[in-house]
Amino acid sequence: MSQRKDETRDAFLAREAAYRATPERVAYMAAYRANPENREREAAYRREHDHGFQRTPEFRAYRIAVKTGDLTDSLRQLQHAAGYALGTCALCPAPDCFFDHCPTTGILRGLVCNVCNTRLGVLERTGIGYPNGWTDRAAAYLANPPLAGVFPPWEDT
Repeated sequence: MSQRKDETRDAFLAREAAYRATPERVAYMAAYRANPENREREAAYRREHDHGFQRTPEFRAYRIAVKTGDLTDSLRQLQHAAGYALGTCALCPAPDCFFDHCPTTGILRGLVCNVCNTRLGVLERTGIGYPNGWTDRAAAYLANPPLAGVFPPWEDT
């Protein structure tokens, strides 16, 4: 289900919630979850793509602060340590960001938007760069991550 061009975000979410509550959808999902093969496939995916850092208190506090606009003292310290405003991407001016971490060491590197996070993954895996100075900004970001040392590395649980 995707958002229509003329539809607001709230209208889309209401339409999606109504769709998920239909008896046919509820019955389908119950049957899907009852199948052991589907449960094992989802469990394997969760094991392979564990985002344990998103369960940390710091991450939850950050997301709440971004949603409410209320930055606590600890988040202000984090903002100062990061050297840029919380909620903005370290590589572009995008407003909606998430914690970026090194997949090999688990060290939190900074806040990046979804597009830049995808680009970082491609850059790290393949070495393919992007135009308009983005690759240079990304190289500087990877060489000196703004949040390195602020949080301990997250571990798989």
